[in-house]
Amino acid sequence: MRGFLGAGLFVLALLPTPGLAQMAPCAVQHGGMSLNVGAMALDACARTIQAAQGIGSWGGRRVQTDGRGGVYLDGRFVGTAVNPSGTVGSLRDRCLHGDTAACNQWGRQSEAASRQMERMYPKGWAGR
Repeated sequence: MRGFLGAGLFVLALLPTPGLAQMAPCAVQHGGMSLNVGAMALDACARTIQAAQGIGSWGGRRVQTDGRGGVYLDGRFVGTAVNPSGTVGSLRDRCLHGDTAACNQWGRQSEAASRQMERMYPKGWAGR
């Protein structure tokens, strides 16, 4: 069964579980830290958690993802989160599996993030 999520651009193949298309608070846990990222649909929350290579929560329910885009809600497989581009999995996972376009995009995003960090925190910003 295919469920609609977001504006219909994203597909999350779902088992019958009520309420998965609703908006709920999403939090990502990574490296012992928890970050609330706002209210969103389960597919967006799952992709955010997958990108952080961690686990998290959606509306108080535990969310885990795997490298193939599989989404587990409270330990139960509920479907596969598909990226806006139609691909499945994080850029990192796709790159590690030989997708050179994903490697290139991951590199560009990493470089852009590094430049943004340098703009936000220039040398000497902490008085060092």
